[in-house]
Amino acid sequence: FFFNWQQSNMKISLVCCFMLIFALNCNAEIFHESRKVPYGWYEITDQPLHPMTLTFALKQRNTDILEEVFWLVSTPGSQQFRNYLHPSELKALIAPEKTTVNTIADWLVNNGVQSSQISLNPSEDFLIARAVNPLIVSSMFQCNLRHFAHKQTDKIAQVCSTGYTLPDKIAQNIDFVGGLTHFPRFKYQFPLKPRVTSSSPILVKVFPGDENFSIFYAPVCPDGSTVVNSDFSCSDGSVVNQGILNGSQFGSDLTYQYQLSDKNCMPCSSWPSALQSYCQQTNDEYGLSSSTLYCHTGNVIYWDVKNYIPIPLTVQVRYQDSSLSASTNATNIFLGEFVTPKLLREYYEISDYFSVCRNPFNSQAVAEFLGQFYNQEDLASFFKLTGVTNPGNVELYGYNNNTFPGIEASLDIQYIMGVAQNVTTYFWSDNNKLHDGQEPFLEWITEVLNDVSPPLVHSVSYGDDENSLTSDYMNRVNVEFQKAGTLGISILVSSGDNGVNAADPSAPSCAAAQSFTPGFPASSPYVTAVGGTQFSTQSEAICNSISQYGTPLTCSTMGEISASTATGARITSGGGFSNVFPMPSYQVDVVGKYVNSSSVSSIPSSYYNANGRAYPDIAACARNFLVVYEGEIHPTDGTSAAAPTAAAMITLINDQALENNLPTLGFLNPTLYSLPYYSFNDIVQGDNSCGESECCHYGFPTSFGWDAVTGFGTINFPNLLSNMLAVQSQ
Repeated sequence: FFFNWQQSNMKISLVCCFMLIFALNCNAEIFHESRKVPYGWYEITDQPLHPMTLTFALKQRNTDILEEVFWLVSTPGSQQFRNYLHPSELKALIAPEKTTVNTIADWLVNNGVQSSQISLNPSEDFLIARAVNPLIVSSMFQCNLRHFAHKQTDKIAQVCSTGYTLPDKIAQNIDFVGGLTHFPRFKYQFPLKPRVTSSSPILVKVFPGDENFSIFYAPVCPDGSTVVNSDFSCSDGSVVNQGILNGSQFGSDLTYQYQLSDKNCMPCSSWPSALQSYCQQTNDEYGLSSSTLYCHTGNVIYWDVKNYIPIPLTVQVRYQDSSLSASTNATNIFLGEFVTPKLLREYYEISDYFSVCRNPFNSQAVAEFLGQFYNQEDLASFFKLTGVTNPGNVELYGYNNNTFPGIEASLDIQYIMGVAQNVTTYFWSDNNKLHDGQEPFLEWITEVLNDVSPPLVHSVSYGDDENSLTSDYMNRVNVEFQKAGTLGISILVSSGDNGVNAADPSAPSCAAAQSFTPGFPASSPYVTAVGGTQFSTQSEAICNSISQYGTPLTCSTMGEISASTATGARITSGGGFSNVFPMPSYQVDVVGKYVNSSSVSSIPSSYYNANGRAYPDIAACARNFLVVYEGEIHPTDGTSAAAPTAAAMITLINDQALENNLPTLGFLNPTLYSLPYYSFNDIVQGDNSCGESECCHYGFPTSFGWDAVTGFGTINFPNLLSNMLAVQSQ
């Protein structure tokens, strides 16, 4: 036997190489979820590290089958249409493997996390590790924990700003880890525009009413400094005497003069909280003295003006020597009727019979994040003032602080209950149980799905810029939305309040970015996105025209246009195309026609993804809602008003379905996109180019049929009711 040492050594070497490669693969590490620091955040170094709550989104089984079932139960014509799963069936289909749970738990314990710190949520698809030592976090995830502060708020984030690393066997068992890279959410405050001239009064806020208005402003001295003395005297010896408002409508000049001594003029700290927020921001951003006087005109009712027709308004002051200050730039104001549940029911043709629910198994909910609560006395006062006689009961899920209500939560619950009466309404408050305040959408929908009997309809009035979230996170939220659809739950979300512009005011403008900014979860293909409209008599193109004789053609019949800051609304209806999710099949035909229309094809292709999920799907009024807030009546705008309004109408249709022994509506979109056009009130005036602080050169226009501002339009309730119920019998 001849032993070939060289050949045997080569074989041994090859075996060793294969063993080494196998060992390396077994211990491979995956870099996970890298992201950039969002706009408006800057690093700080004076903060100590603090314990962290980590949430592991465990990989679920059979997500491909889940999506197939979702479409089958949601699509008209399917044999499984509206044949929803039982929660136990859903859990059996989708729950993670036990080995997945054990793998993650063992890894945590082996790295120093105590077993007492580890728990599962009720549906066993999220594993939570609480109060984890930050040094352990840094070691486990090979990340450098850093602190960031936000320029506009007192928010501080402790994050792995450049992503984190996971062993391959861990990465294969999760979708993402919550709590490592997320920057806290908050309601943005848009900065004030720079003062064009220092010698004109500072127009802080115009409060438009129903054929009247008032303004809140700071008078100035001849040298441009603000007035700080209660006798309106200035440092140069001059005295501010009068305020002067100038406007025009239908070609007629309008002027209103008044003595400042006859009006309320006080420092910011002396005004009620509702006005303090405006003057405090003005003081801060313009560097004004805290003694600066702010004046409120009270209602200006001396002009014979019409609602819904623009009034270019300027403000100036007159001094004791009769000289005048410079005028403010002209600001177009639009007066209009205030909105109550009664007006909504009348306009959308909801009869008294259908506005009161009868089935005890019906239910609806509003989702509340960011510390938004409601006040029970405000709610009772709202019902009394607006004539809501059968509001139903409120069930609380989570926490509510009755002492510190929020305008958002007050709006949501007052209008969903005011439009859909005599039905149990759940106030679903984000209580930071699951993600320690990190990802509120995922926390909320997971809690809903863990409930024994979740509400049938949910209104969500919150959103993020799509580019501020990771695709891992959004995809997991979408899986949860699919799970909700298989259970027969309808989710309606507001489309956003800033048109095609970013919700974050510190983000680059659309012109600088050469792109629009879609929002999530409105951009999810698995929810119904609700855009915003405003009532107007100028709802047809001819209403804004001039006759051959030079007379303006105005109309008097009430209609709707898209909500926009350019036409007097406080917000602009969000809408556009997702940069993450492809266009679902249910909207390909109608959206394709819109994209190829001449009014849209002129928008540069770099600005939006024409193949992405398009939104909104429908719309509802979003302008001039009267809300009782802290005991006062507060006019409010927002697609956050449109979402509960539309959700309430779906609740009313659900009630009729239940009364006729039919299944509830579930995920709405495939059905909505299959209905005849007369199910909706088409909106054909307006666009969404303007945001809360600036206008983009481009924006999506309204159009006949579906458009990326108002979807199919607002709900024609009698027609939608009959058509939605008729689909079931086809």
